[in-house]
Amino acid sequence: MSQSSGFTVVAERLNFFRYMSHFRSVHRGAYFAQLRTTAVRKLMPESWGFLCPVHTPDGAPCGLLNHFAAACRIVTWPLDDPLATRTAIAQVMTSLGMIPSMPLRPIPAPPQYTPVTLDGIILGHMQTSLVEAAVARLRVLKTLTLAMSEVGSLPTGTVPPQGPEELIPPHMEVAHIPYARGGPYPGVYLHTAPARMHRPVTHLASGMRELIGSLEQSHLNVRCPDGGLGGSKGLVYSHAEEGTGAMLSIVASLTPFSDYNQSPRNMYQCQMGKQTMGTPLQAFPHRTDGKLYRIMSPQTPVARTKRYDAYCMDEHPNGTNMVVAVLAYTSYDMEDAMILNRAGIHRGLARGVVYKNETIDLRRRNPPAYLGIDPKPPAKAMRGGFARIGDAEERPKTIFGQKFPQNEPSKAESAAVSQKKVQPVGGYADAERMGTDGLPHPGTVLYPGQGYYSIVEPISGKAKTTVLKGEEVVNIDQVTLLGGDNRWAKANITMRIPRPPYIGDKFSSRHGQKGVLSQHYPDTDMPFCAATGMRPDLIINPHAFPSRMTIGMLLESLASKAAVLGGQFVNASPFQGFDEADYSSEAATDAQSRARLVKKFADQLESFGFQRHGGETMISGITGEEFAADIFIGPVYYQRLRHMVADKFQVRSTGGVNAMTRQPIKGRKLGGGIRFGEMERDALLAHGAANLLHDRLHTCSDYSVLPVCGRCKSLLSPHAKPRQRNMTGLADFGLDGDAGREVLTCRSCGSGSAIEQVACPFIFHYLATELAAMNIKCNLTLRNTPS
Repeated sequence: MSQSSGFTVVAERLNFFRYMSHFRSVHRGAYFAQLRTTAVRKLMPESWGFLCPVHTPDGAPCGLLNHFAAACRIVTWPLDDPLATRTAIAQVMTSLGMIPSMPLRPIPAPPQYTPVTLDGIILGHMQTSLVEAAVARLRVLKTLTLAMSEVGSLPTGTVPPQGPEELIPPHMEVAHIPYARGGPYPGVYLHTAPARMHRPVTHLASGMRELIGSLEQSHLNVRCPDGGLGGSKGLVYSHAEEGTGAMLSIVASLTPFSDYNQSPRNMYQCQMGKQTMGTPLQAFPHRTDGKLYRIMSPQTPVARTKRYDAYCMDEHPNGTNMVVAVLAYTSYDMEDAMILNRAGIHRGLARGVVYKNETIDLRRRNPPAYLGIDPKPPAKAMRGGFARIGDAEERPKTIFGQKFPQNEPSKAESAAVSQKKVQPVGGYADAERMGTDGLPHPGTVLYPGQGYYSIVEPISGKAKTTVLKGEEVVNIDQVTLLGGDNRWAKANITMRIPRPPYIGDKFSSRHGQKGVLSQHYPDTDMPFCAATGMRPDLIINPHAFPSRMTIGMLLESLASKAAVLGGQFVNASPFQGFDEADYSSEAATDAQSRARLVKKFADQLESFGFQRHGGETMISGITGEEFAADIFIGPVYYQRLRHMVADKFQVRSTGGVNAMTRQPIKGRKLGGGIRFGEMERDALLAHGAANLLHDRLHTCSDYSVLPVCGRCKSLLSPHAKPRQRNMTGLADFGLDGDAGREVLTCRSCGSGSAIEQVACPFIFHYLATELAAMNIKCNLTLRNTPS
């Protein structure tokens, strides 16, 4: 291959969508990303039903990183008895008219005869007139063996396979390339080897399911689910698609009413669905992942597709149903910003949690250490006659920490039973947070800078306490000890960080409508419906819809509103009107199917006493006046993404600087600043804010006062020289005021009378030094230059 890296990918458990997609992805290779041609990125017709045309990233890997369709499967198992199976296939083909190939037998001449191969090996030749019937019989045998393996029985009246026919694999690929197609390699190609793609279709002759491969599909007439002719009248179909969602991947098929959206929006949802703070797993107490995201108030969507229930996605929910009003209310919803109801946030709306795990590996320390507190003896001994915390000679060397009273079973008269709260024992620091074994108490609240575990070096006997870094307050969720019988080897500390929705967090619907939370609006100031008094949870600007054409989101709101009023879920699968179309008659047109779907939801809303198209009269919560227009309002399933301001905000007042340039360092972890580049400079100049430019790039950056010689105009020649000592001897008694001071002198002029102190960025002095290294002098002319 033309690449040396990227052969392994970490299966991230950001959420279940992302974890599942890792095992359904197909990457062409990093080499193709460098090519300027676009042919490698195109989806060819033979990939229909095997690769999803929607689920691919936007940007550099577009078309290179693809995902399998939902019904596509990979043949991963080898044949149970390869020799017996291949012998049975050869016997069946011989019974259908194939002439087996022999070493000394002459090869029949084409086109009267067609070659038959099995896994690349020539089995024989068959008369071209018999090939169609033989291939049709093989397909019937495939459907029968598939039905026996899946159902265990055959439909009534079906003749079961006999003898060697029973060994025909259901996943065998039967590709017939006829001479009539004019192809370069006509023949019958049979494949039974693993590492092949196959998908189910309906075999029209028998009415049962059949598994077909990619090469096989290219030479079949497969009917679309809508029953249309596909632009070819009089075409005889041999197979039919099982459903309209056969071409979509699992993630793409979960988008409700995706056929109503502009195609790029469905692609965006496939990416944002994998970035959602959802439910990545269910065994949270038993996991030790480095970081896990979890939504604390998940809900099942009202509008759901058939695939949602088929794959049991309720086991890993990813979002919350929110009442969304499409309204330009205040100016906090411009440019994809959105407003959340503060009362909903206080009740747990879209509240999330981040789990962080820190593993303490004592075996990797040299020499191996153990956990414990600072071994300085406290003011008084421990209760019950146990040793002091500093008695190193009493400390067992083969256990984790020491043996203390809280490790013993509690008695009925002990404080642990009689009192509601037991005070920590021991006169050591961080006693309220850490136990005597050096580990934090579960449930402890930690603030930045506080210690939460301690390691004791066995040689020195000193403890080193690790403090909490960052800016967030965390809770100790649990502490897990790992190791053998004699000595604990590891300790895992799970920290739980609460993440309610903050201003700046990213949200998204299932239609690629992403937005940033801009305001926690008070519930009393939110608009409310005149008929029901309901206030929305979320307000989105109506300008988000015309250019993006996400009509599926509007239809989801309409359908969900009708469904919740009726107390039921709604089927939001794409291409709905086409599955019910009568194949014997002319299928419904696209416009007719869409009109019927909208009319169905509109009639349901009208039967409940609401406006047909989802609009309601709303009253401003600020002025108490009715809005002049009806407001479109209804439930929409929203996702909270992992892009949160708590992970990305960067603030700096003072901090570290670069030792060479004296400018602020970069990096969020180091407390660095944000880059102020040329485009930002041009923006300030265009706004006429030159004083801000001086403040950002000089006063608050690398401000320095440097000596400059006004006579020779040099920044580098002035230097400090110690003042000569006074010979009177007063300096010995501290009476010489000039003692220890330095005087500035110019190396070029030999005098310091023309040296002035100039405030300038230190990087200017650095530039002059770099130019001087190339024998280029930088002159600085002062305003008041002495003669």
